[in-house]
Amino acid sequence: MQPIESMFRRTSHRVTRQRDLFALRAKKAGNTFSNETRQASRELASAVKAEAGAWGSYVRESTQKVTNVIAPKALERTLLVRASVVLHTLEQRVKQRIAKLDGHRTRVRVSKVKKQLGNGVAHISGAVTTTRRKASASRGRDRAS
Repeated sequence: MQPIESMFRRTSHRVTRQRDLFALRAKKAGNTFSNETRQASRELASAVKAEAGAWGSYVRESTQKVTNVIAPKALERTLLVRASVVLHTLEQRVKQRIAKLDGHRTRVRVSKVKKQLGNGVAHISGAVTTTRRKASASRGRDRAS
């Protein structure tokens, strides 16, 4: 049997050795964890940066498409062409009504000629021809009564 003093010494050496090994392994694990965490953080940051860049490109392209669709000059031109067509139609109706009030039968013939304008919008223009016929005697009597 060993004396108690040698048992304490042996136990002290074993515990000290295990403590040192534990501290060394913990230090290595901490360094490994730190390195892995740092690397993972860099990868995460680069992934977020790439996604931000992709979204930035998407927004720029979408904005450019919308801006090109509703460019001020193109929008103004489209509105003016449509207004021109409406005014032309209104002018024809006014001429018909004036002729009707003057007592003449009118036949308005509009030849539709499509002209391609700069932006590809078709514009309808044509010559208005009015034919006047003399009112028949019976029609004159109908009006008189």
